[in-house]
Amino acid sequence: MSSPDNYQSVYQSMKSISLHLDNGEKSLFSRFGLTATRFFVLKHLNDYPGINYIDLSELLLCTKGNTTRIIKGMLNDDLIYRLENPEDRRSFQLYLSKLGEQVYKEVNLEYQEYVTEMLSKLNEDQLEVFRKISSSIEKELSRAVYG
Repeated sequence: MSSPDNYQSVYQSMKSISLHLDNGEKSLFSRFGLTATRFFVLKHLNDYPGINYIDLSELLLCTKGNTTRIIKGMLNDDLIYRLENPEDRRSFQLYLSKLGEQVYKEVNLEYQEYVTEMLSKLNEDQLEVFRKISSSIEKELSRAVYG
């Protein structure tokens, strides 16, 4: 059985990795006037045109209220637009605007380069081990937090 010291060490390592990646993303996205959350809204709308607020909130791992606030700002900046859902007039479907598509394509190109640069230092075996371990950790943490 693992000791509390091992738990602390692993947790601090995961936290450090997360902070390094977050700082790199913040630096990249800020050059385009975006936050990480706004970038991921653009990404999800690109990947799932017509997504609704609830599904987007789940992908962003944030509350519907926070998603609504973010969407409102992005609507005002003409990065996205919304249409009434024809199947449920109480909800809206979200889409990238022309400007949003342009910004997403430009930022995503650099984002893909950033991800490649960060992970290219690992060999295929290391990547596979990390993928398996991180997937397992993600599932367990999600279960612990969300039930």
